[in-house]
Amino acid sequence: MWIPDKGDPMLTSALRQQLALTTSSTIADVLDGHGLRGYMSAALKAIGPCKIVGEAVPVLKVPTAASVPDTPMHELLGGLPAGSVVVVGCSEPAECALWGGLMTVAAKQRGAVGAVVDGYVRDAQEVLAEEFWIFARGTSPGTSRGRLRTVRPEAGVTCGGILVNPGDIIVGDTDGVAAIPRDLVQEVAAQALALDQRDRRVADLLRQGVSVPEAFRLRQ
Repeated sequence: MWIPDKGDPMLTSALRQQLALTTSSTIADVLDGHGLRGYMSAALKAIGPCKIVGEAVPVLKVPTAASVPDTPMHELLGGLPAGSVVVVGCSEPAECALWGGLMTVAAKQRGAVGAVVDGYVRDAQEVLAEEFWIFARGTSPGTSRGRLRTVRPEAGVTCGGILVNPGDIIVGDTDGVAAIPRDLVQEVAAQALALDQRDRRVADLLRQGVSVPEAFRLRQ
């Protein structure tokens, strides 16, 4: 598991607040302008009301046999930095749950703000009660014990159809999940806020009765 250099936090409090003011859709638009697909598959849905902003900590689930011990939960989650988002990839589709209630409690107690799971989760009521925000493909009652084990990738994981590297910035909301490459986060945040401001101006003009072509002309 990647643990960031505590002496050089990428996601400062001010930057986190900036990103919280924008949306995954706006960030996806900005990343399109950089020639990047920065949004995950629409199959990943919010489990309850969600808004998360945090640095990605990737983990990977791979098939296993019951005789092969899994990485203990306390080892998996013990090094999570505060404000992080656990990003769970899976090497192949699985019908069982990759995340559940106990992992939610453990992650939250260590300061994580949410998880993005490229698969299913369970214990949804427990998760919602913890106010720990999760995006997943849906829910399943099946356990991953004896079916999948957790490995710690040296680099990133594929989640929702895109590669998420350690320290990339995850922004998730009711529209979906976007992932900003770590080295672009400040630039993307500034561009996203500017784009939102222009869009709000168009909306205001339309409410005032300005024609659609004229409103969009003035947006430039």
